[in-house]
Amino acid sequence: MKILIACEYSGIVRDAFIKKGHNAWSCDLLPSEGDPKNNHKHLQYDVNYALDLVDDWDMIIAFPPCTFLCSSGLRWINDPRHPNRHEDQRHALDLVKRIWAYDCKYICIENPIGILSSKFMKPSQYIQPYQFGHDASKKTCLWLKGLPKLVPTSDMTKEDVTYVTLNNGKRFSKWYYDCSKLPHSQRAKARSKFWEGVASAMADQWNIEPPKRLRLLPTNHICTNSYALKGSYKISLENFAKSQVIPFIRR
Repeated sequence: MKILIACEYSGIVRDAFIKKGHNAWSCDLLPSEGDPKNNHKHLQYDVNYALDLVDDWDMIIAFPPCTFLCSSGLRWINDPRHPNRHEDQRHALDLVKRIWAYDCKYICIENPIGILSSKFMKPSQYIQPYQFGHDASKKTCLWLKGLPKLVPTSDMTKEDVTYVTLNNGKRFSKWYYDCSKLPHSQRAKARSKFWEGVASAMADQWNIEPPKRLRLLPTNHICTNSYALKGSYKISLENFAKSQVIPFIRR
C-alpha cells in the first residue's frame, strides 16, 4: 500500500511499515531521523502539500502536533504572553478535520488527551504504551476510519510501570520524569517520540490489502486555497520527493 505517515520526522512508523513491504512515506517540516536507508522516503514539506499534490494514498496515519490540542497546553489559551493561541488551536483543528475528510479508506489520527474529544469527536480507542511493552504510562487517543482497533501485544499492566514519587506526594512514570529533567528545549521532542512497540503493532495488524480504485485529482474543482494549481496537474511521489522544498504556508 501507499501510506502517508503525516507529521512524523522520527521515521518510527514509516520504517515499521516499510519492513512489511509497504510503500510508506513520512512527511514533516523537519528532516527525517529514521533509518538512513529509508530517509529518501521522507517529504520535508507542510503536510497539506502531500495531501493536495500527490497521487491517492491508500492509508494515512497522522500525528498532528499536540501543542495546541493537548490538555496540558490549555492553561496557556488565555495567557497574554501567547496572543495567537486561539488562532493556532483553530489551525490545528482544521488540519485534523482535513486529514479525516481526505478520500482515503484507511485513516488513523493519534493525539494525547485533549480538546479533540469535544471539538472533533470521541476517539475510537485509547491505548497505553505499557500495553505494547514499554515501561511508560501515557494515555493516547486513536481515531480510526476503516481500521480495526489495535490489540495489545504485551501483558504489562499499569502496576508494572516504574514510577517516581516526589517529596510533595505527586507520582509520575519514570519515563515522564526523565523527560521533565531534560533542557526545556528538548522536553517536547522527547515526550512526542512515538513508541516502537505501537508502531510494530500497527504494521503487523494493519497489514491490509490496498483498496482497488482509480481516481484522478479533481483539478477542475480544487478549492481556492489548495496548493494544487487548477488545470491538468498530477505528480508522482518520486518526483515530489526530489522537488525543491516548498516553504511552509499556513492555511
